[in-house]
Amino acid sequence: MNLGISDKIKSEFINITPVERPIILTKIIPDANRVVGFVTGEGNFDVNIHKSNNKIGYRSRLRFRIYQHKRDLQLIGLLIKYLGSGKIEKDTRKPEICLTISKFLDINNKIIPFFNENPIPDIK
Repeated sequence: MNLGISDKIKSEFINITPVERPIILTKIIPDANRVVGFVTGEGNFDVNIHKSNNKIGYRSRLRFRIYQHKRDLQLIGLLIKYLGSGKIEKDTRKPEICLTISKFLDINNKIIPFFNENPIPDIK
């Protein structure tokens, strides 16, 4: 949904004019509950496995990620500032950006303690 309406849906509803979503110019994230709620809906942890020059030929890394539409670049920047870690990755094929934290020390020393102190109230 954050990536917009698919071409298939647009073709089925040709008489519907989409409403332009306003850009919200947030300056700060007021508290941890906002981050927790946002991550509940938009964030995930995953394990990335990629080729490597080590003995087994592959390497794994833990990642914390939040995807958003590219118009929400400022929000992702605020999340990076609030969490004290991360980088922005852009997908050239889609209008999306991703906050990615994959440094093990940052996940271990910042992200996990953050969610230990501010648990996600869901089954995620």
